[in-house]
Amino acid sequence: MAGLRTLLILTCALATLASWAKADTACPRAAPAPGAAATGAPATRLSGTIVKIEGAQLTVKTRTGEEVSVYAGPALDAQQSTLLLVGRSVDILGTLAGPNGLVYADAIRRAKDDPAGWPPDCPPAS
Repeated sequence: MAGLRTLLILTCALATLASWAKADTACPRAAPAPGAAATGAPATRLSGTIVKIEGAQLTVKTRTGEEVSVYAGPALDAQQSTLLLVGRSVDILGTLAGPNGLVYADAIRRAKDDPAGWPPDCPPAS
């Protein structure tokens, strides 16, 4: 009976891991940031390295070398953020707000230090 229980637990664990891996291959879309939903702000995902922090405003350098401004307020308020440090690689889910390219982060998680291990970036949905 113990062997059957162990087999069932392992089967459930493998199914869960497989669903996580499959979910990470697509470009997930974050829910719009507070206030952004009314404007129809497009969702986006990007990975990069934090190069500057000023309050809740981050500057993130992407794998292409582009510097993107990120407002971390929504992620911090929702407790959906890793510890933010200059030099740390992060994966950001958020919404693009305004013509200046500011990203409102809904979630910020730590990413691998090597850009080859970063998840794919997802430009805003059109």
